[in-house]
Amino acid sequence: MPIPPKKSTPLEMEVKEVNSIAYPNIKFFIISFSERTYLDSINFKKFSDKLEELLTDNKIYIIIDMEKIFYISSAGLGVLMEGMRNCCKVGGDIKLMKMTEKIRHFFDMLGFARLFQIHNNQEDAINAFEDDMKDANNVDRSVIIDIDDDNL
Repeated sequence: MPIPPKKSTPLEMEVKEVNSIAYPNIKFFIISFSERTYLDSINFKKFSDKLEELLTDNKIYIIIDMEKIFYISSAGLGVLMEGMRNCCKVGGDIKLMKMTEKIRHFFDMLGFARLFQIHNNQEDAINAFEDDMKDANNVDRSVIIDIDDDNL
C-alpha cells in the first residue's frame, strides 16, 4: 500500500482523451493526478476549475482516477457532487476509478458509493459508460440535479 503524503501537496492533474470503440463520435476524459495528494480545502478550487473547464468545452464523459488521492475533505466531496450535478444537467456523467481502500470505505460509509459508479480500472469505467449509452432509460440521477445546497 502506498504511503500517503505528510501534508497536502499542490494539485497537478493530467487529462487524457480516450476514444470510445463502441461509439466512434464519443470521447472520454480521464483526470489523473501526478502525485499522491489530498483533495482538500487547499486543492479543491484547482480541481473544481478543471471540471468546469471540461464541461465548458462540452467534455461531459469524465472518469476520475482516484488512485493517488489519500484524503478527501468536505470541500473535495462538494466539488465531486457539483461536478456530477453539472455533468448530469448536460447529459454526461462522472465515474470514479482506482480508489484506495481507505477512500472507498469512506465513500461506502457516507453513502457516496450509491451516487457515483466506482470502477477498478479504466476499461471497466469506459465499458460502464458504453453500457449506459446502450440503455435509453439511463440511471435517473435527477435527484443529484435537484439537490438544494441550502438543505445540505
